[in-house]
Amino acid sequence: MDAFDAMEFRSFETGLAEHLETHFPWGKAFWPDGSAMTLATFAHTRARHYGFVTERSIYMFATFMPVLGSRYDENPLLPWASDKLADPTIREPIHRINQLNDRTLLHLRKTNGRDGRAAVRGLRQVHQVLETGDAPADPVGALCAAFPQRAAASDQTGHVLGDAMSQSEAFGLDQPLGGYICAALALMYGPYYYAEPQLPLIHATLYDKGPAPAPKTQALRKAALTMITALGESVGEAA
Repeated sequence: MDAFDAMEFRSFETGLAEHLETHFPWGKAFWPDGSAMTLATFAHTRARHYGFVTERSIYMFATFMPVLGSRYDENPLLPWASDKLADPTIREPIHRINQLNDRTLLHLRKTNGRDGRAAVRGLRQVHQVLETGDAPADPVGALCAAFPQRAAASDQTGHVLGDAMSQSEAFGLDQPLGGYICAALALMYGPYYYAEPQLPLIHATLYDKGPAPAPKTQALRKAALTMITALGESVGEAA
């Protein structure tokens, strides 16, 4: 890539970052400075991997990330996403992105409920746990009960959340609160929540090897609480 192309890419990604900040203002609550640009660059690269080169298709591809997770194309809870993106029978990129858009909207209607009310109920339950720090003994069961539509949308839900619970122990977190937080993040952002470009504070906390389990878990709780509060307010306004 020559210098001119690099400047064009940078300008395009700056516009994409502004688009994401405009349409998902709640992200500013837990996106440190520069995070939107990081997400835009990540989205641009992933979109081009699938053959999307027009502004419309790249913007659409990126717009799904705040609501599905940045790696939605690799999320076993959303197998239809990778199916649509890699479907060899859909040869034109414009048709693939349009079908992905339709399928995403259907998924959101099913999992968020009418006017987002199901999502609001679930987020309130997670918020209560994070606010008090009093985690249920069965985090996976509690999260599936809090988000029944989302949990039922995939037969891999139990497996993905169970893996997140195991990862929480590897990250050196207190249980069951640490497991609950990691499982909640996995349900909302997919199994790669720990490398989610939208959650740099979560990533930094998980990979901080300095603190003991108790203070590390509390730091993660506070970071997750900030995120959940912003998400809940956004969905609540829409509902």
